[in-house]
Amino acid sequence: MAKVEKQFDAVRMMRLIRDRMSEEIRDMTFEEEQACIRQRLNDEPTDVIADAGLKDSSQAGYAREAGSQS
Repeated sequence: MAKVEKQFDAVRMMRLIRDRMSEEIRDMTFEEEQACIRQRLNDEPTDVIADAGLKDSSQAGYAREAGSQS
């Protein structure tokens, strides 16, 4: 069976976003965390992609790792 090259790696994108959100809310109180999450839910989906360091959703499979250089 031939290996199919992914153009979009959803698991990697989810992990990258989760790790960045965890870093962002690390020192927040519970109430601040709730407000931050509510704000993110109201943001446009493209804002979440941009926050993850991606140009657009087509780049998600090849996102740079948190803290790495381009």
